[in-house]
Amino acid sequence: MHFDKKILKFLPALIYFIFIWLLSCNQLPFEIGKVDKYFHVMEYAVMGFLLSFGFELNNQNFIRLGKYCFLLAILSGATDEIHQCFVPWRSGSWGDLVADAIGCTIGMVVWLGLVNIIIRSKCRGNTHKNISD
Repeated sequence: MHFDKKILKFLPALIYFIFIWLLSCNQLPFEIGKVDKYFHVMEYAVMGFLLSFGFELNNQNFIRLGKYCFLLAILSGATDEIHQCFVPWRSGSWGDLVADAIGCTIGMVVWLGLVNIIIRSKCRGNTHKNISD
């Protein structure tokens, strides 16, 4: 069976979504109370980062593909919030979805920052290489 490399780049995000879904099925062993939103932000920062990897976001395509990355993260967050409405000890909320959106945005920005750092370091490496030749 042959898989397209582009599709495989989304596999980490899919596995992570399944992980989030499974966590949502279980009762937490402790009360998280007011820090719940921080967990959502961190959780979806990872999701935004992984989706950015899948979409191969960079400065040139950030506006064009970033909206799809963001939309996919929000859809996964909304799906999870709806799912939690049917789990007896959990509940879905709009506030959690907003926290998911903020987290996704942070993850996308972190991804873009790392891409820019890598590009700059490659450019500097090529400059130093040319000077020494």
